[in-house]
Formats: sequence, C-alpha cells, structure tokens
Amino acid sequence: MISSFQLSVFISEYCQIYDNKQHILPFTSKYLNGMKETTFVLFENSAGVQDYINRRFSEMGIQITKTIQVDSVIEAIQTAIILGHQGMALTNQYIAQKLFPNGNYNLLSLPKNTLNFDNAIMYEKGANEQIIELADYLKKAFTEMSTKS
Repeated sequence: MISSFQLSVFISEYCQIYDNKQHILPFTSKYLNGMKETTFVLFENSAGVQDYINRRFSEMGIQITKTIQVDSVIEAIQTAIILGHQGMALTNQYIAQKLFPNGNYNLLSLPKNTLNFDNAIMYEKGANEQIIELADYLKKAFTEMSTKS
C-alpha cells in the first residue's frame, strides 16, 4: 500500500511492463528496465517535477528522452493510455482509483523520499523574486519541522 499523496508512475494495461498479477509495482530493476523508451506525459506547470524525475531516473541509467505536456493530471493519464506501450504519467493512488475504479492499471511506487504532492514546492523558472523568496521560506520551515519530528 502506498500513501495517497505519494507520487507514482501510472502504467496502463497497454504498457509493456503492465503486470496484471499485482496492482502496486515495486521500484525494482525488473520494471525500471522496461521504462527505457518511455514517453512521460506531464500536466501543466510540472516541468520542475519532470526535471527532478529525469535526474533521479538518469542516476539509475534510465534516460527519458520525450515528454508531452497537457493541461491536467487527468489528461496526462488519458494521453498515456492513448500512447499505449510507451506512455506513462505521474499521479497518485487517489486520482488513479477515481479514474479507474476497475483497477486495470499499475502504479510503480517511487521511493518514499522521492517526491510527494504534500511536500513539494514548485514554481516556474523566471518567477518573480517574491515567489522565490516565499518558496525558500517554506522549504526552510518544512525542513525544520521534519527534523524535529
């Protein structure tokens, strides 16, 4: 079971690494090797997330060379399904369950320390200075809170 806030890679039943025997896939080389030619579909304003995921996957030898950007998480998942065997998207368990109550998808759970919707601070490159200062302040506050608990 994964947290409903934790980001996961949405894998449709048409994807080459889809596994109908289990719903949540572990973050292992067995599945990661099948992602080498993947097109990730991202939602608007998620370029920072994409950069982060690209770096993390690159560290594991997986190069994500193509990205499609759409307006929402729902459209990202729908586009990934249309792309078939090569399409994947980032989502969380709550959204996936709402869109596909029949469960014909997998979620590849990213490591817990990778990225969660409830602990991410993102802003566009070139944001005004006040936004950057606010994000820095929040990051510092969240870091201090997490080290105390």
